[in-house]
Amino acid sequence: MNEELIYWDSKVKDYLPDLQLSDPAATEKLTIAHLLSQTSGLPSYAGTEKLENNISYEQLIQDLAVIPILYMPGEHYNYQNVVFSLTGDILAGITNQSFEKLLKEYIFNPLNLRHASIGMDAYLQEHNHAFPHIKADSMWIPTTVKPSYYNIPPAAGINASINDMIIWVKAMLGGYPDIIPNNTRKEIMKAHIPTAKASRYFGKWDNLGQTWYGLGWRIFEFDDHILVYHGGYVQGFRAEIALDLYRNIGIVVLMNAASPLADNCIPMFFDLFVEKQQ
Repeated sequence: MNEELIYWDSKVKDYLPDLQLSDPAATEKLTIAHLLSQTSGLPSYAGTEKLENNISYEQLIQDLAVIPILYMPGEHYNYQNVVFSLTGDILAGITNQSFEKLLKEYIFNPLNLRHASIGMDAYLQEHNHAFPHIKADSMWIPTTVKPSYYNIPPAAGINASINDMIIWVKAMLGGYPDIIPNNTRKEIMKAHIPTAKASRYFGKWDNLGQTWYGLGWRIFEFDDHILVYHGGYVQGFRAEIALDLYRNIGIVVLMNAASPLADNCIPMFFDLFVEKQQ
């Protein structure tokens, strides 16, 4: 679906006129693509510490006005969660519908993602949901879900089952072009900004070459192929997803504990796949 309501180079200020960064020039320059490519110019994880302390999303956005700008938008990669979530506000402002309703109308329902939802209430109401676990000494023990993560739905507020994610992988591989247009897929999976390889999630992968960030996706040179990848962690949960567009395969791993296996499962899968093809 492509209704051309918004464009990658649209200025954020045009949709969120009250948004203020500490540098007025950066505020004026900031675009949708800068939000999605993690190139807002703010320090890495700006506002995340306050998010962990359950500060409201509205306050987190107001606080952006006093956080120093390190680079002009588009110049440098610094990963964000709070700033990324401005995309939900922009879409809601354009359509007069909540981010949740938009996801249901354009993604969840058309793809028949039966267990996908947004928010902590939806997670708790699903009778068959996973409980997060943390490690204490040598044991994994259950813990509670931190409600703070649900304050930023576009970055960390979506619930889904593994069956839902199988369909999502198919969509990202081009299986539903009437729902996720091919030109949109290609643009979000295009390398937009170089990134460093030093990361707890993928920095120790063997055969990892150059790394970039696209629009909401990481783009990797891996074993002579391009992988489209992302991982994520909130207390007690870990998720990994990767796509090989050339071989038309993908993998999703969902864990209710931050097991060390999550650090290696993606490269292990693709190494084994290549080995079996030889």
